[in-house]
Amino acid sequence: MPQPRRTAPAPRPIFKPRNVVMLAALLLFAARLAYLQWLSPYGLAPDEAQYWSWLMHPAASYLTKPPLTTWLMGLSTGMLGHTLIGVKIFAIASQSFCAVLGFLIAEKLAQTAQFKTPHIAGYWAFALLATTPILAAGGLIMSPDALLLPLWLTATLLAIHLTHTHSTKLSHWLLLGLIIGLAGLAKYTAALFFPLFALYFIIQNKHLVYPLTRASVNPLIRLPILPFLAAGTLALALQTPVIWWNATHGAAGLAHVAWQTDGGGDTRHGGLLTLLDFLAAQALIIGPLAFPLAIAALIQLRHTIRKNPSWLLLATLALPIFLLFTAMNLLSKVQPNWPLLGSIPLLLFLALFLAQNPNKWLHRTAIAALVINTILSVMLMDTNTFRAAGLLPLKAKLNPTKDLLGWPELAPQLQQTLAKCRPKL
Repeated sequence: MPQPRRTAPAPRPIFKPRNVVMLAALLLFAARLAYLQWLSPYGLAPDEAQYWSWLMHPAASYLTKPPLTTWLMGLSTGMLGHTLIGVKIFAIASQSFCAVLGFLIAEKLAQTAQFKTPHIAGYWAFALLATTPILAAGGLIMSPDALLLPLWLTATLLAIHLTHTHSTKLSHWLLLGLIIGLAGLAKYTAALFFPLFALYFIIQNKHLVYPLTRASVNPLIRLPILPFLAAGTLALALQTPVIWWNATHGAAGLAHVAWQTDGGGDTRHGGLLTLLDFLAAQALIIGPLAFPLAIAALIQLRHTIRKNPSWLLLATLALPIFLLFTAMNLLSKVQPNWPLLGSIPLLLFLALFLAQNPNKWLHRTAIAALVINTILSVMLMDTNTFRAAGLLPLKAKLNPTKDLLGWPELAPQLQQTLAKCRPKL
């Protein structure tokens, strides 16, 4: 009898999606290192110089920020010297790492929604995060945000895994606590993670839709209480240096946060105009076309988000933060980078929407958004050159990089002034 013909197995792709993304991230990292070494016209930002100066005064925490930024600066400058790369290396790595995390999160969410090609959503997410101006330019400044965002995205990816698999494995939850604990050492905003994570479990419980009766179960019944508490306790324990420093310095760090939240004593801001300025700033740092596209995608996906637990988790961890800082503009001025933990995930929803929707015009518009963001990001690498060439019609006082220039020229003039003021012996 003739033997049945065996079908050949489908050929494996030569370039796996994750390998492509990792290679692109490494190339991006190498390009930014080369730029900083040979092409960058900028020095240290004022805040960045402040964090670096704290190395001369080691402490458990500091007035304006928790200590992780300075601690890592100490590590990198110890290995690479007190150079621009030595100070900024972790920030440079942050942008590439955030783009990779964006790929992983979007791919995972696409898998939970059973997309045929989930890696397409990942590709869109990687491209959006790699080109968005706030990460391209902000990633050149060693700041708490450069550390907070990748830690937060890592925690988000792990939380999606824990909830999707219903894992109660203590080691996984403790890893989540460790990541958020480190994020808290970077910036106080990380304290929002576990309350928002608990809010997700409350929203997920169907009994909240109906009036609670005695027969109703505990709204937190789906929350693995002990692993959750263990993770939260570990994250809190890692804040011991910050708590101790504030306890021994009159809660100066917390007072500074309250002062900033209140507008830094500036009563000129607040109201509708401040809110509109804030939204315009978000459009500039996220992308003039990418930001409205992300908002539109979020609105279009609202029904899918409600039905898909993993998508709902991402929305619960992001939207309250973005809405909170947006609403704060009605009372005082909010810096554009403050809602970063809420605005960047909006791009992940845009990536999911693009992968789900086959509309060619939508894809062309998204590609145009990527091109615009890339141009803006490149211009931010040397704004003075593009302004001098007439390609960036921006007044000097509105130049976002003006604080990064002029310090080498100022230093010798200041030395001469100090020498003249020094009393003669």
